[in-house]
Amino acid sequence: MDYQIIKKIFHKHQGKVGALQIKMIMENTEHIVMNHKRIRRIMKKYNLVCKIRRANPYKQMAQATKEHQTCENCLWQYENVRFGSPSM
Repeated sequence: MDYQIIKKIFHKHQGKVGALQIKMIMENTEHIVMNHKRIRRIMKKYNLVCKIRRANPYKQMAQATKEHQTCENCLWQYENVRFGSPSM
């Protein structure tokens, strides 16, 4: 019963919906409340895989803020002048 409803929604949207979207569609149109973890288990059991993968928002955020960039090692240059070169 549950599998048939999930499969109907999945194929109606050409396989472009995931477990959370199926949950919302079931609640709004079918008026059936089901846990999203149960929907995921059923989808995994019957090999219903969403075609579209969600983009990682953290990757875009890191590029925008330039948070993970390397800087020149100014301290190393300072120590070489102060204590002499490391080859001594």
